[in-house]
Amino acid sequence: MMMMYQKKKRILLGVVVVIAVLLLIKLYDISIVNKQMDEQINAYNNELKKRKADLNEATEKKDYYNSDEYIEKIAREQENLVKKNDIIFVTED
Repeated sequence: MMMMYQKKKRILLGVVVVIAVLLLIKLYDISIVNKQMDEQINAYNNELKKRKADLNEATEKKDYYNSDEYIEKIAREQENLVKKNDIIFVTED
């Protein structure tokens, strides 16, 4: 009777050890996947920051190109336009 009890106890202990080892292996696999996902999240966050910076820069350029200051600059430089009451000096080249 005692031998049967010890045999069952040993089998139960073996099953518990196998389950514990399997759980540890699974936990290790999960930690690897978790690390990979964290790296991917960091990469996505970096890309998001870059795109936000690009968007901000593009918005600033758009605002500048739509400003009266820029339009006046282009009109003066490329079209040789002048404002009313501007004094024009002509030089001989």
